[in-house]
Amino acid sequence: MQEQFSFNLGLSLSFPSKETASIVLRAVEPEIKARKHSRSNTVVSLNGKKIFLRISAVDPVAMRASFNSAMKAIVFSHKLLKNFQ
Repeated sequence: MQEQFSFNLGLSLSFPSKETASIVLRAVEPEIKARKHSRSNTVVSLNGKKIFLRISAVDPVAMRASFNSAMKAIVFSHKLLKNFQ
């Protein structure tokens, strides 16, 4: 039996350019897609200079864990990219 996702979060992250947003998305998307959890689901997408993050979870603990994991990957990728530009 699959549990109902009762908690939802939508987040828009703006970047300095379309290219930066695209590079960050390409860096984190495989890791986020590879995570298969029964308690949460995370989807990332790109629109111009913005990355959209949508997380659904069965409880606040799963929501926080998914959010922290995705944000760590995004922040790390963006900082790494800035260091090489």
